[in-house]
Amino acid sequence: MKKYELVVLTTVNSKGLIEKLKAELAKEKIGTKEARSLGVKSLAYPIKKQLKANYFFFSLQMEDDLDLAAKLNHFFYLNSKGYLRHLLVIKES
Repeated sequence: MKKYELVVLTTVNSKGLIEKLKAELAKEKIGTKEARSLGVKSLAYPIKKQLKANYFFFSLQMEDDLDLAAKLNHFFYLNSKGYLRHLLVIKES
C-alpha cells in the first residue's frame, strides 16, 4: 500500500472545491486518512493574480499500483478554476 501527502492551494473565496476534490478521490477509490485546512496564508509571489491562498493538507493511501500523480494532474487540469497549485509527495513507510 502506497502512502501520499497532498497539499492543495485554492483561491480564498472559493467554495466547494475541496468537496469536489474529496468526491473525485472517493470515486477513484483513494483512501483519505487525514484532510485538514491549514488556513489562509500570504503567497511569496502572485499566482493567477492572487496574493493569498487557502492551504489544504491530505494524507492519502492507495491499494493498487495506479498512477495517482497522473490522475490528480488530469483532475486539476480539467478543473483549473479556483485551484492555484498542488503538490503530491510519496511518503516513505
